[in-house]
Amino acid sequence: MTRAFFLGTGVYVALAGATFFLVESVTLAAQTSADTTSWIRWMTTDALGQGRRIHPPEWLPYTLVAVGGVTVLYAIALPKAAWKKD
Repeated sequence: MTRAFFLGTGVYVALAGATFFLVESVTLAAQTSADTTSWIRWMTTDALGQGRRIHPPEWLPYTLVAVGGVTVLYAIALPKAAWKKD
């Protein structure tokens, strides 16, 4: 179970990072509520009522792909005793 968790997490993070190589910005749903959390307001900009936009920095795709790849390699290199608990 541990090995599958790390493998799945690593693949997900690496694929999420790879998608940021293809996009310049991500637009969230146009319907926002008044109680939007502060970290969402901090990370995004309002596009004139058309939804909040995330503009990832240039280093983010590289970082996510690297962290995901290292996590996948860690999952593959785990000793059998660590992930084979019955």
